[in-house]
Amino acid sequence: MGKKGSKKDLRDQTHFKGKILQPNPKLYLRVTRTKDVFKNLYVGSEEDVRREIGNLYKEDWSKEPLDTLKDEVRVIYSTYIRYNVFHSNWKDFFKGKHSFPSVIEWSKKMGDKRYEW
Repeated sequence: MGKKGSKKDLRDQTHFKGKILQPNPKLYLRVTRTKDVFKNLYVGSEEDVRREIGNLYKEDWSKEPLDTLKDEVRVIYSTYIRYNVFHSNWKDFFKGKHSFPSVIEWSKKMGDKRYEW
């Protein structure tokens, strides 16, 4: 075993200050233009993403499998990205910030027209 507080010890840690540690998955999305031109976007915590998608569709997404959630995030962002790149360009898109709540607001504003992108 390593020194106290080493990385190996922390990986096996199940409690902190008397509380059981729970996983807190965070979702990221990589937008790729070419092989070496990309941008990583932080989407949010799993709970936040479920809540935002639930608000968009007015459905309960709390029980959907994680893979279904990830697929839906890809669909939502793909329409948003195509729209933004078409109306500006890749350079402007990569400079901007694209938070998930702002993407959801864009989706609500566009309504069913967003599926045309």
